[in-house]
Formats: sequence, C-alpha cells, structure tokens
Amino acid sequence: MSPQPAIPDDEMAAFLAAPTPRRMVSPAIHRAALRQSAPWIVTLFGAFFGCFGMLFVWFFTPWNYLQDVRLNDAATVSGRVESVSESNMSINKVKVMRYTFSFQPPSNRQFQGECFTTGFRWHVGEKVTVRYLAKNPAVSRIEGARLSEGSLVLLLTWIFPFVGFTVAGWTLLARRRTIALLERGTVAEALVTSVEPTRTQINRQRVYAIALSRGGGKTVVLRRHQANIVALARERLESEKPVFVLFDPANPKRTMLPEAW
Repeated sequence: MSPQPAIPDDEMAAFLAAPTPRRMVSPAIHRAALRQSAPWIVTLFGAFFGCFGMLFVWFFTPWNYLQDVRLNDAATVSGRVESVSESNMSINKVKVMRYTFSFQPPSNRQFQGECFTTGFRWHVGEKVTVRYLAKNPAVSRIEGARLSEGSLVLLLTWIFPFVGFTVAGWTLLARRRTIALLERGTVAEALVTSVEPTRTQINRQRVYAIALSRGGGKTVVLRRHQANIVALARERLESEKPVFVLFDPANPKRTMLPEAW
C-alpha cells in the first residue's frame, strides 16, 4: 500500500507546478519538508551541549600555557616557597596544589608569584629554583610547576563545545538548504531502481539506500531512515511507477521526495 500523504493532493499539485522561485510555499509543506530535514530539537541540543562544554573550557583550559613555554628557557634564580594549599581542581582524582613563592632577581626588588602542580611537591619554607622573564619578572614559576591550574591534557575539554556547535551548525545548514530547495529546487520524475538496507541505524531505525534514476543515466542514491520515505520508495519500486523528486541542479545529491511529506 502507498503511504498516506500528509499534504492534500491539490496543495501538493500546486506546489509541484509552481514556477521557481516559489515565494509562496504553504506553511504545511514548509513544516513537512523541515521535519524530514533536521528538527529544531537537534539544533537546540547541539547549542546547549556546546554552551555547557564552554563552561568546562573556561575552567579547565591552561590559559597560561604560552607563558609557560616562554619560561622554559628563561633566567633562573633561587626562591622560597611561602605557602602551599589545595586548589579546587583535581586531575585523574589527584588534587592540584597551589604554591606561592618569593624570589629576588639580581639588581631588582623582591617578587612573589603563584604556580601549580598536580599532586604535592614542595613544603613551606623550602628553597626552590624559580624561572622568570628578565624583562618582566612578574611572569615566573617554580621549576617543574606550571602557571595554570589545568594541564595540557585538559585541552580535550574543547571537544565538547566543538561537537555541540558542529551539530547545531550542521542542522541549521541542513534546514537552510531545505528551505532553499523548496524555493528554487527543480521538480522532475524519477524511477526507484533499488531500496537496499545499510548497516547504519538512526534512532534504532535502519538506514536504506534508495537509488533514483531520472533518465539519461542520471542516478542519485539517497540514504534515509524515515519510515514513510522508505515505504514510498518500496511501493514505487514494486509498482514501477515514477516518483516526483525535488532536487538542486547544482548538487543533485540534495534531493527530496515531496510525495512522502
């Protein structure tokens, strides 16, 4: 049996017969097409995941890493640990320790600095080697420590906002392309030449490779998991009847099946 269309026949016929650009796409067709594109819930989830991930980035990124690199070959002088305390951060269940220290570069006043290590290393009053920038002694740290609470391994936190904002951006782009297809896409008839299951699943639904031939050797393969699209494709494959397609002439892979709306 052919799947029940969600759009009335006369409304669909008017849409398919309308010249491009189609400035007056009905709200029902607009909504139905976007449902087969990328739902808003995915966009919102991606944006939320990205924003939530930025909190981790803000708190865990070693923002002073470049300063640490500059200090690797900087001048050294003897210093003294003034205080030791636990920070609010742990890495692999090991507390990050905060040290304040003092030192006095040659021919200059005394300076104080702050640095961090993962785990305990020095005691209050212990003499340590301090690295500092000769032109700016305020930039300094104990040899073997770092200027940021977080270590380089915490740069992995950037994965969370990257994935979230990528998902949000991809869905917004998909919706924009769908709207552009509704306005400027070309309508044609095509024959369904095969409907083959793939190994991929989306929301526990099998993805099918649907091959469409528009004649003249022009074939495009759509990968869809929506039940109504797969049912329409199977019905037209069995009946050998053509199906209407809406495609982008500049990129035929961007093809939709309006009759499945």
